[in-house]
Amino acid sequence: MKLVRMLLPLMLVAVMTASAAAQGAGPGPGPMGGQGRMGPPSDAEREEIMKKVQTVRIWRLTEELKLDEKTSAKLAAVLSSLDQERRELMQKNREAMQELRALLGAAKLEEKRLQAALEGIEKNHDTMIDLRKRELREVRGLLTIEQQARYVVFHQQFRREMRGMMNRARSGSPGGPGMEGIRGGPQGPEDDE
Repeated sequence: MKLVRMLLPLMLVAVMTASAAAQGAGPGPGPMGGQGRMGPPSDAEREEIMKKVQTVRIWRLTEELKLDEKTSAKLAAVLSSLDQERRELMQKNREAMQELRALLGAAKLEEKRLQAALEGIEKNHDTMIDLRKRELREVRGLLTIEQQARYVVFHQQFRREMRGMMNRARSGSPGGPGMEGIRGGPQGPEDDE
């Protein structure tokens, strides 16, 4: 069990690093004029990464919350459905942000289109909050009070770990300084979600 806990962060770093490398240096200049990254991951790459992260999350949740097989399967089904909705919302948000950037970069600002884009982003944000509330309600129906508390703490820590690993993968430094954030070390400002 301890070996698994030690290897898991390394596996995640390897997945994130491989994904970053796949989108890494390519022919021609990068967005800042030099050689380097060609841009963000494709939708297919993003989907593959998310599925791997979700698999690891369920596995870790099963361990951390000491779930039996039946409860783990139910939780996995609930989270999978919610994660799909979340991915769709995130895609809509990426598209809305691209539109907003394009509108801001246009020679003539179109306030009505800017307003519509801003309203779309705000609606997406509200829907994400509602989705998180629904997640917590559904989890409440599956877990004991202690497991619910552990779930909330786990969720915060897991998101922090994933952000740290993704940042390290993007910067090309999958280890070294900053690895202390993998299991509860200092990682920066608190995540209040």
